[in-house]
Amino acid sequence: MALFYDVMNQVVVDDDLCTKCDICIEVCPSDSTPLSKMVRLENLIHRIEKVAPFISGITVSGGEPTLQPDFVASLFCSLKCSENLGRLSTFVDSNGSASREVWDRLLPVMDGAMIDLKALDPQTHLDMTGADNGPVLDTIRYLAEWQRLYEVRLLMVPGRNDSPDVVEKTARWLYDVDPAMRIKLIGFRQDGVRPAYADIPEAKPEHLEMLSDVIRGVGIEELVLV
Repeated sequence: MALFYDVMNQVVVDDDLCTKCDICIEVCPSDSTPLSKMVRLENLIHRIEKVAPFISGITVSGGEPTLQPDFVASLFCSLKCSENLGRLSTFVDSNGSASREVWDRLLPVMDGAMIDLKALDPQTHLDMTGADNGPVLDTIRYLAEWQRLYEVRLLMVPGRNDSPDVVEKTARWLYDVDPAMRIKLIGFRQDGVRPAYADIPEAKPEHLEMLSDVIRGVGIEELVLV
């Protein structure tokens, strides 16, 4: 066994046996991962230095990286100020819920951000995520204004947000924000999904192709289908 429960009913991982299968997340009482670790900035920079010859940039994801804006800003600043690492791009993969104050902290050292937009309709977004989409829409507009919005990611969940009229309305809103908007259309898949969502069917490739045509019909030219 690579994991066990300690006296505090926490999942503890045996690093010597762990195969990174993520079963620990499924059995954790808190639905979390015991693989997370505290990392000091200097240690992370050292790890990046070791692989720097083989990469072109750094993307911070999560979880939600904007929950630790000071650390992310310090990391990016260290990279930008480094003689050896300054060439690396710095990107953030985010759900877009951060405030403008957080983005203002990151803008000077961030080359771009990939933002998830689960739904343009407020109620649909609330039903899917349990949160208001107002901050996400504000983030998209704000980062586009500062030319730091690399792409918006649309996860298509069958029966939730994947009807042609809904996708067209979303694409038109994004086009109005920036006609050169880059969109990544992602089909929902069951790989790695928690048991609570096992009843949601996977997105069909032919339906995603049709939605891609809908988005292009609005005028969006840069579209990636995953």
